[in-house]
Amino acid sequence: MSSASYLHDALQKQDVDICGISEHWLFDENAHLLNSIHPNYLYFAVCDFSTHALSDHKTRKGGVAFLWKKNISSRVTVVDSDDDHIVILKLVSNSSVWHLIQVYIPNTRYGSDIFNDYVDKLDSLCASFSLQGSVIIMGDFNARLSGPRIPNYQNYRGLRLQRCLDRYQLSALTTSFFCSGPLYTYVHSDHGISSLIDHVIIDSSKTDLISNCYIGDQPYLDVSSHRPIFCDILFPTASAVKSPQIERSVFKWPSDGTSSGTEVYHDNLHQFITQSNLISFRLNNISDIDSYTDLLTKGIHDTALSSLQKRKFNKFLKPYWKGELKELHRDMWRLRCIWDDEGRPRDPNSQSFCLYKDAKRKFRRKRRQLSENHLITLNSDIEEAADINQKSFWSLVRSRAGGGSRGSAGAEVMFGNQTVRDPAALALHWGEYFSGIYSHYTDRLFDNDFKSSVESELAEFLSHDAPATSSSEITFTVDEVNLTCKSLPLGKAPGIDSIVYEHLNMVFKNKLAAL
Repeated sequence: MSSASYLHDALQKQDVDICGISEHWLFDENAHLLNSIHPNYLYFAVCDFSTHALSDHKTRKGGVAFLWKKNISSRVTVVDSDDDHIVILKLVSNSSVWHLIQVYIPNTRYGSDIFNDYVDKLDSLCASFSLQGSVIIMGDFNARLSGPRIPNYQNYRGLRLQRCLDRYQLSALTTSFFCSGPLYTYVHSDHGISSLIDHVIIDSSKTDLISNCYIGDQPYLDVSSHRPIFCDILFPTASAVKSPQIERSVFKWPSDGTSSGTEVYHDNLHQFITQSNLISFRLNNISDIDSYTDLLTKGIHDTALSSLQKRKFNKFLKPYWKGELKELHRDMWRLRCIWDDEGRPRDPNSQSFCLYKDAKRKFRRKRRQLSENHLITLNSDIEEAADINQKSFWSLVRSRAGGGSRGSAGAEVMFGNQTVRDPAALALHWGEYFSGIYSHYTDRLFDNDFKSSVESELAEFLSHDAPATSSSEITFTVDEVNLTCKSLPLGKAPGIDSIVYEHLNMVFKNKLAAL
C-alpha cells in the first residue's frame, strides 16, 4: 500500500467518481485497508485466490478492486464475477445502464491458454451485459493494441483481444487520437522496454461522450511501474420524450386451451364480469367508453394474475442457442456443479476443475462462432431490408440493438461518423436518409415512366372520398366475434393496454356473450 497517498491525492485532485485498481497485492485479511484511502469512497475488492489463508503459496500478488464515491452509492451495484482477476460494477445513470469491468490478465509467463481463457470470459461478459446497456472494460490486459495513436503495435495477445472487441463494437481509448499524455502505460523498473498494456475500452458508439482521456505522467512511477489512466465520461441525460413501456405477456398460455388453469381463468373472468357493472354499463360518450375499457382491461389482468401461472421471459436467449450449443452448455453446467460440490478447487491437477474449464472453453468457443455467424447474417438482412421492407427493417434493428435497458430501438443511431441521440435530430436524419433512398433522379437506371404512373394512380385514389358508413348499419354477432378471435395468431406482443390475443380468446366465449 505504498501508493495509497498518491491514490488519495489523485482521487481528490482529479475528482474521480469511480476508480479501478489492478494488482493491489492485498491478502483477504488486509483488503479493508482500501477503505482507509479516502473517507469519501467505498470499495469492493477481490484478492488472488492463491493467497488465501489455507493456500501453500502465501505471497503478495494480483487482486483487483473498485473505489467509488459515497454520493453515487445508490446508483452502484456490485456484480459477482466468481473470479480473482475480474470485478464488476453496475452503474445506473439517468438514461442508461453501464457495466464497468476491472480486469487484470496475467502476463506472458502464464502462457497463452490462460490469456485465451480470460479473453473468452470477457467475451461472455460482453455478450450478456451488451444486452442490458453499455460496457466499459479497464485494467491491465498485458496485451498491446494498435490504434491511431500507436499504429502497427499489436502482438499476438493484442490481435486475440481485438477480435473480441470488434465483435461487440468496442474501442480502446488509450490508442485513440484524443488520448493525451505519455505513449506507454508500463515503464520497466530497470530501464527496460516500455509498453502500452493498460487500457480503458468503451462502446465505439459512446466515444463522443468522452470529454477527456489522458495517461498520467511522473510522479506515480515512484510507487508503481504502471501509469494511471484518467477518463472523463459525460453521461447523457434522459430524453424528455419517452415512449410508453409495453409489458410482455408473462403467462403460460396452454396451446390447446383445455388445461385446468385456463378453465379457472375463464370461470373467474366470467364471475368478475357478472358481478361488475360492465353488462349494464351505459356508453353515451367517449369518456364512458374509456372508463368501460379501463375497467374491463383491469379485470382481465387481475383475473389472469390470480388464475394463471407466470412465465419468465429470457431476454438473453438467442436464435442460435439450440442443438449442439445447448448440449455444450448443459454439459458445462453439470461439470460446474460437480466442481462446486468439491469446494471449487483451483489446483491444475484437480480432475473436476480441469473438466469444468475444458467444457467451458468448448462452450465459449462454439457460442462465439455461432454468434459471429448470427451477426453477419443479421447485418446482411438489415442492409437488405432497409430498402425494401421497413417493417422487417425495424424488427431487425431492435434485435440487433439487444433491447434491454438501452431504451427504445433507434434511440441512439450512428449516421456516418456522428452518434445522434436527440429525438428531433434523429427524426431529421432519418428523414434525410429515406429521402435519399427514394430520390434517384440522376440514376441512369431510374424509371421515370413508372414514377409518373405511380404518382398518377395515387392522385386518383386520393381524389375519391371513401363512402360514409353509419355506425347503425354495422351489425355483427357473438359467433362472428368469437370466430374472429379464434383466428388471431397467438404468441404476439401486446399493445399499450397489454392485452394479447390469448386474453381475447378467453374473453369472447359463449359464457361471456353478455358483453
